Amino acid sequence: MPYANNYIPIPDQKAAEHELYGPKPYDINFALPLPEETLDTPSLKLVPFIPSDHAQIYWDKVKDHRSALYRYYSRYLPSLPDFLTWLLPPQPLPNLPGHHRQDVSLQNLQMEPGYILVLPEFQPPDSIASRP
Repeated sequence: MPYANNYIPIPDQKAAEHELYGPKPYDINFALPLPEETLDTPSLKLVPFIPSDHAQIYWDKVKDHRSALYRYYSRYLPSLPDFLTWLLPPQPLPNLPGHHRQDVSLQNLQMEPGYILVLPEFQPPDSIASRP
């Protein structure tokens, strides 16, 4: 039975410099309300990652530790522009009844975070991340 395989790999995305950090104000595009007062405790404050505010600071902290920090990530990000391009939002999914993001429950007002990375300076010496 003859067949063809016309697969063409998708080329790497290269965003223009002015697109890397997103628009002002940055749209976090999250499915649930995000009241800031619920994300703050005396010992921890969660903030949405806004590339224009956080990307350079983040990259300065991870660039020398990438092989350890990204060990279990699905891709290795060699530079800040590659990291920012990787964060480009995917194309929106069609609005199908009964289908929502699988990691967000609107009914229970709950979400499951994706990647969580603890910077080396905040990892205790006996953390799981420091074990081989």
